Amino acid sequence: MNIICNEKGMSVEAQTTLFYVLEQTGFHNQTGIAIAVNNCVIPRTKWESHELLEGDKILVIQATKGG
Repeated sequence: MNIICNEKGMSVEAQTTLFYVLEQTGFHNQTGIAIAVNNCVIPRTKWESHELLEGDKILVIQATKGG
């Protein structure tokens, strides 16, 4: 199935979890990030169990330092 992660298309197996995609993109170990799927924030406690659907749009937002 096809999904979009940070505006980049990806092809993944059916019943793929959000955590799997985060592993594949290198975001799974990063701190200070928030994840939204189809504009709905997914709590970190749900990343491993949240199954993705065809066409889902994932947005990874990382906090940055600055002022």
